[in-house]
Amino acid sequence: MLALRLSSIDDLQQPEKISQLHSLKSHMEKIATLYDGQLGIERPHSFTISFNDDNQQADFLIRALCCGLLISRWLQTQSDHNGIGLGLASVRLTADSKVSRATHNPLLRRQLIDQACNIAIESKQLAVSNTIASLEELEGFLVFADQQPHCDNSFIVSALSESYGELLESQLEVIIRGSF
Repeated sequence: MLALRLSSIDDLQQPEKISQLHSLKSHMEKIATLYDGQLGIERPHSFTISFNDDNQQADFLIRALCCGLLISRWLQTQSDHNGIGLGLASVRLTADSKVSRATHNPLLRRQLIDQACNIAIESKQLAVSNTIASLEELEGFLVFADQQPHCDNSFIVSALSESYGELLESQLEVIIRGSF
């Protein structure tokens, strides 16, 4: 579950700024679609993007990370979208490292949203839970800003492996040019 916490929502809901909120939502939907994510609003002051594992593909976590980092990079180019934090949380319950279907359970889904929103910091950066940061299959894929976790036991992702990083940069250029 990727969550975007908007601490500036009250400001964005002012009549003169409502178009910024609609623009933000539109961009989030487009970026989520690139990675087969579904944008939702399940908690006040937050957008969530869910990535289904129904098709038995184990790549949904990679898609969520790419989506989150692309959103983070795009937000960093936008001066009018301040006070936005991104957090990524995932539940891994099975010993063979297959992703559980926890997001189909309303209570567990709510816990995921809360966890993702709680680790989201307001610096337009992507924070991931310690659970995700410590996954063996992501070793070498994620580059962290710091090697030590933050006080909420999350890590800030500064980059992805080189090949994914190049893909994100080209996608970001397309989004910035407005030909998206």
